[in-house]
Amino acid sequence: MSLISLTCTHWMFAAWGRKKGFLVGVVFGIAGVGVRTIAVYQQSAPLLLFANVLFGAATGMGMYVRFAAVEVVARVFRERAVSSVLAGGCIAAFAGPEAAQATKGLMVDDIETQAHLEYVGVFWVAGLFFMAQALFVSLCHFEAPEEAVTTTSLTSTLTKE
Repeated sequence: MSLISLTCTHWMFAAWGRKKGFLVGVVFGIAGVGVRTIAVYQQSAPLLLFANVLFGAATGMGMYVRFAAVEVVARVFRERAVSSVLAGGCIAAFAGPEAAQATKGLMVDDIETQAHLEYVGVFWVAGLFFMAQALFVSLCHFEAPEEAVTTTSLTSTLTKE
């Protein structure tokens, strides 16, 4: 996640814009969900590690949502937008484990013989969350890449106010 955030994300957002960058992140996330599911079914550790790289790339790109929140709202609502994004992360911290518990055993008939598949359902729920993210991102209007506020100026703006 950090490697993608530090190396690729800023370049992608600058070249393609926030909307396309976030949608590429969603594609990485959904691909990660699919590869994770296959990895667990095949009991393949290398495939699972690759899936985690894809999922980490999606998460790294998603971390920029707080900056995008500042860009798409009026100046008077910026603090509230950042707070809402961060509160959403707190909600997700509770919803994730609850989703894992709720989907436990969803994809298997006999957990005794297929215990390694016990939590595959949570990957699918993560895929649904990524699809919801794609829907919400597609509904937002982001500035064109050349008009967008840079990350450094956003940071200085947030620290001055």
